[in-house]
Order: sequence, then structure tokens, then C-alpha cells
Amino acid sequence: PSHDRYPSAPFLQVLKDIWSVLGYRYALSILLLTVTGFVEGISLASVVPLLSAIGVGSGDSTVQEGFLAEIAVRFVTGFGVAPTVGAIAVFVMAALATSTLLYLLQAYVGARLQSNYVYVWQRRLATSIFDANWTFFVKHRHGDLVNALVTEAPRLGGAFYQVGLMITGVVHGAIYLGIAALLSGATTLIVLAGGAVLFLVSRPLISRAYATGKNISQDNAELQSVASEMVRSAKSLKATATEPEAT
Repeated sequence: PSHDRYPSAPFLQVLKDIWSVLGYRYALSILLLTVTGFVEGISLASVVPLLSAIGVGSGDSTVQEGFLAEIAVRFVTGFGVAPTVGAIAVFVMAALATSTLLYLLQAYVGARLQSNYVYVWQRRLATSIFDANWTFFVKHRHGDLVNALVTEAPRLGGAFYQVGLMITGVVHGAIYLGIAALLSGATTLIVLAGGAVLFLVSRPLISRAYATGKNISQDNAELQSVASEMVRSAKSLKATATEPEAT
């Protein structure tokens, strides 16, 4: 019931469980996620200042004043390279390539951690099921046990992915907002205000979608359990010619 009132509670529980299973490896993946977002944000935000530094888009070739422009030009000239068109083109290409490689590395690490997380839970469930006593199998349908192993455990992988998406959105959003505030504080405040309004408007829809998804999950679990029991008993149904009664 508390989950229905506070949809964030399952998120926190899943996040806590992920940490208990993966530990420092998940922390390293979040660190990699942060570095990826920072490099991507800086590489994109530095393009305009660097172009302005060589006179592209302005009436003269003087360096555009501003925090990002100064950092971008200092970074290029720090390697002893003059801020020419060719040097800036190489810098932009290298920055985008680095950002892409970090993104691919992050995706690979995330996929490995997700599969490992699901495997740990499937092993836990299988061990618990076969360590249970006889009365456990009497009280629970075989289809429910199969559903827990085959369907519910992989669904944790989906939860792992969604938690990653939420953390990605928060981390990258904070980085991009910081960069945007340096470029234009007023525009950033307007965008934040619009985002807050959209969040308040969509919050009831999110709660409704959560409740609907929960009901669908329960119905799917029941359907798979019943179907598993029916297929497991197919030989007995055929032998007794009771297919119509079963269906």
C-alpha cells in the first residue's frame, strides 16, 4: 500500500538492492556515467566559443569573452597549438570521438552489470526453491515458481535499466543545466520553470500508469502460471480426453 501512495519507494528499494548485489562496481559505473555526460556536455558547449575564437560567426577574429570561451581556447593553446580552423576541427572531432567511446564503454559496462544482476537473482531463486521443504511445493503452483525464475527475475533487469536511465537523466541534466547557466542564466531559468510545470501536470498520469502497469504485471504472471500448469498436464488431459474442460 505504501508503494501505491509513494511510487518512488520501489525505485529506492531497487536501487538499494542493486547496491547490495553489485557494490562498488555500480558506483564505478555511475562515475563513468558522470564522466561521459561531462565530456559530452563540454565538447558540445565548446564548439561555438572555439569557432568564435577564430572569427566564425563574428565580425572580427578576436576571442569572444566568456567563461567557456576562455577555457576552450586555453585548453587548445595549452598543447602549443594555435586556435586555427584546422586545429579546432581536429579538437572538435577528437572530443566527439572521445564522447562516443565513453558512451559505448558505459553501455557495455551497464549491459554486463545488468546481466550479472539478473543472474544473481535467478541463482538466489533457484537455490531457495530447491532448498524448500515439501509443504512449500504443496502450497505453491509449479507455474508460479517457473514464472518467478523465467519472467520475474529478468524483469529485474528491466528495473535495473530504468534505474540507470533515471540516474543518467539526473546526472546529465545537472551537467547540462550547469553549462546552460554559464551560457545564459535567464534562458535556463525559463526552461526550468517550464519543466517544473510539465512535471506537475504529468504527475497524476505517472501515478496512474504505475498502477496500470502493476495490474498488468499481476495478470501476466497469473496467465503464465496457468498456461504452464496446463501445458505440464497436457499428457494427462490427452489421456483422459478432458481438453474441453481444461480450456
